[in-house]
Amino acid sequence: MLAHVDVNSAYASFERVFNPSLDGRPLVVLSNNDGMVVAASREAKAIGLDPGKPWFELSPHAQRLGVAAVSSNYELYGDMSRRVMDVLERFTHELDVYSIDEAFLTVDRRAAADPDEMTRLGREIKDTLRRLLGVPVCVGIAPNRTLAKLANRTAKKLPVFDGVCVWTAIRPDWRRQLMEALPVSEVWGIASRLELRLLGYGVRSIWDLATAGGRFQVSLSMRSGR
Repeated sequence: MLAHVDVNSAYASFERVFNPSLDGRPLVVLSNNDGMVVAASREAKAIGLDPGKPWFELSPHAQRLGVAAVSSNYELYGDMSRRVMDVLERFTHELDVYSIDEAFLTVDRRAAADPDEMTRLGREIKDTLRRLLGVPVCVGIAPNRTLAKLANRTAKKLPVFDGVCVWTAIRPDWRRQLMEALPVSEVWGIASRLELRLLGYGVRSIWDLATAGGRFQVSLSMRSGR
């Protein structure tokens, strides 16, 4: 079993650690020359301030919307990332740092055999990072990386999981409903071009992909390079 740990809105969360007055406000992090939004908090995304948008178009509306903007500080983000990974190493004998804000942890065999124990582990990871570093994370635990990423995504999107989702602990009928509701683009590694190809085959949801015929799956594997 693998645990996927991902810092929520990493750059914004790192900024808030050192400036608590930014908590709860829509927050955007700007590129080095303050030309565009490179990261946004959950609150900022909720009002349409997504990464990639030019700041000069958004700045006239910032005060009215209560938006805070900060220049990017990659030295700070790198330091906070190292602190996060140092804490994660306490929970596993094998840590794979995937990016500045996410990593995969191999789950101890004893914990992997018990869904309740895996949930407890996920909550301990989440609570420890919040307590020691002030950083919010979500945790997804599953038998492989693709499902662990999907479990993490589920933990982020559905409040009922409170930031921790163990894929094997979800009832099979609920897993199916979830996979039917999520677009295929939510699968790790499926970007826009491959998504368009899949739509051409009638594959719209994750469930469509998971239940595709064997020959079709082989064809998809060849096209996606997996």
